[in-house]
Amino acid sequence: MQSESKVLLKQNVWGQSSELLGFTTNVISNIIFPIILGSFAFGLLSIVLGFAYLVAGLISVGITNVAMLFVSKFTVRSQKKSAAFISYLFRIILVLSFLVAIMFIVFSDQLALIYMQPSISTLFKLAALIILARASFSLLATIFIAIGDAKYHFYSTLVNSALLIVLPLFLFISFGMEGFITGIGLAYLSALIFAVIVLKNKKLLSSEQPPMPKGPVLKHAAVMTALSLKNYFSRLVLLLMLGLFATSASAVAYFKVSMAWVSIVATLIPVSGSVIFASFVRMKEDSSKKLKYYLSRVLQYSLILLLPSMLILTLLGGRLIKLIYVILGGFFSVSRPDYLGAVMPMSIMSFFIYFSFIDSILYPVIASYKKLYELAKLNLFALLLSFIFSLYLIQNFGLLGAAVSYVLCAFLYFVTAIYVTYKFALKDIVKILGRYTKKPLLASIFMVLIVELFRATLFGFLGTLLLLFMSVFSYLLCLYFLRGIKYSDIKGLLNGLLGR
Repeated sequence: MQSESKVLLKQNVWGQSSELLGFTTNVISNIIFPIILGSFAFGLLSIVLGFAYLVAGLISVGITNVAMLFVSKFTVRSQKKSAAFISYLFRIILVLSFLVAIMFIVFSDQLALIYMQPSISTLFKLAALIILARASFSLLATIFIAIGDAKYHFYSTLVNSALLIVLPLFLFISFGMEGFITGIGLAYLSALIFAVIVLKNKKLLSSEQPPMPKGPVLKHAAVMTALSLKNYFSRLVLLLMLGLFATSASAVAYFKVSMAWVSIVATLIPVSGSVIFASFVRMKEDSSKKLKYYLSRVLQYSLILLLPSMLILTLLGGRLIKLIYVILGGFFSVSRPDYLGAVMPMSIMSFFIYFSFIDSILYPVIASYKKLYELAKLNLFALLLSFIFSLYLIQNFGLLGAAVSYVLCAFLYFVTAIYVTYKFALKDIVKILGRYTKKPLLASIFMVLIVELFRATLFGFLGTLLLLFMSVFSYLLCLYFLRGIKYSDIKGLLNGLLGR
């Protein structure tokens, strides 16, 4: 029989794959749609969508978390009782989200006045469909994980992701911003219908299936929903707070575009997905030495790629934005030089990459040692601190304060993950982290000097590409002379990516 930690890690593979898919879709949407919409319209839509996503998420996360914690304390002796429980839970969230959606429609004018944008009242009304569909869809996605079929979570997320790109764009061409919001609502509604069909046709809740397990899987699902609160805050609450205090909706667009680019760099680090999961899932039961070995290799490869990526984004982020939103946008007759306003916040927010990545690296370790509850409690405290500091920073410094708050949130979660890992799991992890940071950091500093030396003399599309090449080459060359990388490291990285 598989150990609890191995069960959790296997479920984590599908769950994290789904998160990565949905996350990548959001990133793509935040690059393509801003070019088409322009900064002001994109900022207004971001406020409306952020409000709808936050409300839907809190409904789903709050009720699901309480219910899963309640059920995990009891043995569900028959699948019939399990199915009945899920059915009641789905109905509760469906009814509650429907009532909240009605309230959203009723108070849409007041919400628009709060943001001093009366023109978005209609958009708030249309966003009611998003609340209804997204809250219910989030519940079913959690159920797939709870009953041990997280792969269906991935399939339903795949359907949702494809529609989230196609439908809003198609309806925007015909109906403008109202069509854009409607398209997103229809995408979530379609994904919800697909998830319901899968549950019924695959008989995932039928008497032929084994009973819903007590303990590890349900508790894991409950903790996952609790931990997701930090994502809601860093991505949505900060955006909505900025919308309240910013002088223009364009500032919200700059913040969201910066967040998207920072997320792209974090996602493109190859080690962040395949190496971690390919390594951890293959672990034998009670293999602490193997856990230490894999984690040390993951950290080593990650930091080799991570630190220069952060600095390249900081140094050349402005050129990247100009290339995408001005030059490439010009080919479609929608050149967007206004997005150059995102350069400053993106330079600050690039430090988010390091903190969030280490946090994600340590998550499977904490899960395997069954200390997610400790992490969740500390994260709630970090969330409270983040809210207090962010409110002050955004109110007084606007877009700059939002960028600093974004990094501050990631830093506080990073500290809690380090603390839990150090106290309950592997003290060697912190030492490994420090050891593998030194040489990539020195090589990154050398790369910065090279880029700064030539940046003033290289311009345009070809100049940007040449600077990127010089930065990568100088970094690897310096790292090689520092003996921070060798052939066996490259071979190990490739083997990890190929799952060998």
